Amino acid sequence: MLQRTGQAKDAVDQYMVLFKENPNVLAHNYLEYVEIIGTFIQAEKIDELVSLAKEMIVPSVGQNFGQQFARSVARACVRGDNPEAAVEIYEKFIEVYPNRTHTYQDLASAYVAAGEREKAIQLLRGRLATGSTASQVETVLKLTELYWGSSELEDLTAEYATKLAEKPADPALLYLVASMKVAANNFEEAKPLINRLLKVLPAARRLSWMNRLAEAYRVAGDREWELRLLESAVESVDPKTSSRLSETYRKLAMAYAHKGEKEKAQNTLLKMGALRLSQRSVRYLEKEEVAKIYAQHDMLADAEALWTDLLNDFSVRPWTRRQAEQQLKKIKRRRAFLELKNRVVSKRKTTQRKPTVE
Repeated sequence: MLQRTGQAKDAVDQYMVLFKENPNVLAHNYLEYVEIIGTFIQAEKIDELVSLAKEMIVPSVGQNFGQQFARSVARACVRGDNPEAAVEIYEKFIEVYPNRTHTYQDLASAYVAAGEREKAIQLLRGRLATGSTASQVETVLKLTELYWGSSELEDLTAEYATKLAEKPADPALLYLVASMKVAANNFEEAKPLINRLLKVLPAARRLSWMNRLAEAYRVAGDREWELRLLESAVESVDPKTSSRLSETYRKLAMAYAHKGEKEKAQNTLLKMGALRLSQRSVRYLEKEEVAKIYAQHDMLADAEALWTDLLNDFSVRPWTRRQAEQQLKKIKRRRAFLELKNRVVSKRKTTQRKPTVE
C-alpha cells in the first residue's frame, strides 16, 4: 500500500475516494482501521480524517462499518491529544442518534479530555430524567466517575441514598448507592447494600453489575468479596444470552486459583472453554487460546486434546499446526515433570512415616 512506501499523502487521497464510494468497504477490521487512521495522522490530514468520519455518520439500519470506523477515529483523537476533534464526531453521532446512551458517555469523556469538565457534567445531568432505567444507571455511574475524589460525589451519594430510602427494594438504586460507596472507598458500607441487592437482583443485570463490583473489590485487595461477587455473577445466567459469561468464568477461575482451590478453578475453566469454543466464529484461534489457558493450570489432558485437534486439522495454517506440535511436546515434558514430582513427594511422605528404630 502507498502508506507503506512513504507516500502517505497520496494514500490519503485514495482513501478519501474509496470511503466516499463505499463507507463499508473495510467491514470490521480493527487493524486496518488503525493503519488507515495512522496514515492520515502521518500525512498531517487530521481535519480531513475528522470530516470523513462525520460524513460516515448517517441514519442506517443494521451493522454500519463506516460508523464503527468513525468511532475508532474519535477514540484515536482522544488518545492523540486532540479531544476537540473527538467532540465533533460524538456530537454528530448524537445529532443522528439522540437516544444512544453510550455516545453521551463518550462525549462526556471527550469534553473532560478537552478541559470542559462542567460541560460534561451538565450533559450527563441532562440525561438523568430520560431513557430506560438501564441507561440512567449508566449515566449516574459516569457521573460518579467524574465526581471521584470530590465533595460532589458525597452530594450525589446523599441524593441517591434519599431516593433509596423511599424505595428500599429498588435494584437500580441499591446498585447505584453501593457503587458510589465503593467509588469513595467505603467498601464496608457498601457490603450491606450489596447483600440487599443480591436478594432482588434482576437476571438481566446480574452479570454486568456483579462484574463491576467484583473488579472494585479485587483492586481493593478484598479477594473474598471478589470471589463471592463473581460466584453471584454467573448464578443462573443463560449462556445463550450473554457474550460476557465466558470471560466471567475466567475471572472466577482466577479467584479460585488465588484461594488455592485448584479443582474448582479447573472445573470453572472447563465451562469457560466450552462456551468460547461454541460461541466464537474463528474456531482454531479459540482452540489455541483455550488450550494455552488449560495448560497454564495443568489441565494437560484437556489442552492436549485441543492441540491434537489442531495438529490433525489440515485446513488451518501450517504455522498453527507447527505450534500445536511444539505445544504437545511441552505438555509431554510437563507431564513427566509432574509425575516425577509426585513420586518424590510420595517417597518423602513414606520415609517420614517410618518408625524410628532405637
